[in-house]
Amino acid sequence: MDDKRSLPDPSNGRYIRNLARRDWLSHMQTAYLKQRVSLRHARTKSHYVRYFGVTAANVHFVEQETRTLLGPEVVEKAEALLLERLAAAMKDIDHQTVRVNALLESEGVTALPEYVQAPLEVEAKCTSPKITRYLEAIVKADRLLTLLEALRLSGLVTTNDYDRQVGQPIRRLVSVARAARQLAVGLRKRANKAAAAARATVAAHPGETQPDETTSRPVATPASGSALQPEAATVS
Repeated sequence: MDDKRSLPDPSNGRYIRNLARRDWLSHMQTAYLKQRVSLRHARTKSHYVRYFGVTAANVHFVEQETRTLLGPEVVEKAEALLLERLAAAMKDIDHQTVRVNALLESEGVTALPEYVQAPLEVEAKCTSPKITRYLEAIVKADRLLTLLEALRLSGLVTTNDYDRQVGQPIRRLVSVARAARQLAVGLRKRANKAAAAARATVAAHPGETQPDETTSRPVATPASGSALQPEAATVS
């Protein structure tokens, strides 16, 4: 009578509750593609729960809403910066995966570790090719962290070295989320400045022009309540 196996994983239950607290896409009028993924490592589970939804909201703001407010040329520059950050993250994760795989093969380690906790099964809503790419990076990082666990459990790296190597792909993932937020914040400020200028023009010349509603109202950043701290990623 081993009924414990049917009980929900307490760690995953916490992640699921955190995901349910806020639907970052609920206010958006947009389409999405469903991507069902399974995350095994605690660090990638935590990253997905904390960053995926808010990053999807910020990328939507940059790609869609800013295009109406500031024009396509400004958006293209922002998209290029975000794609550059995504490419750097993916390249680094792929490079580290190749290196760790080679080390495991050279040492004859073929078995991958199991986890006490069950995988976190999530159905991601990808509202942009960039978000699909970001999700792919998260899944690849999850695979890399399992390979690093194999190194640690086989005694091929110390715990300190394991911790250091685990931090590298996670920092890459966070850099993507931070870049998306920084771009959204910067473009919001730019849009609000343009809206304020349009209102000032109307006030100075009443009756002559009527500002476009989309460029004259203040714009809220989708992730204004996020705990993320922006890093350098600006659009001139």
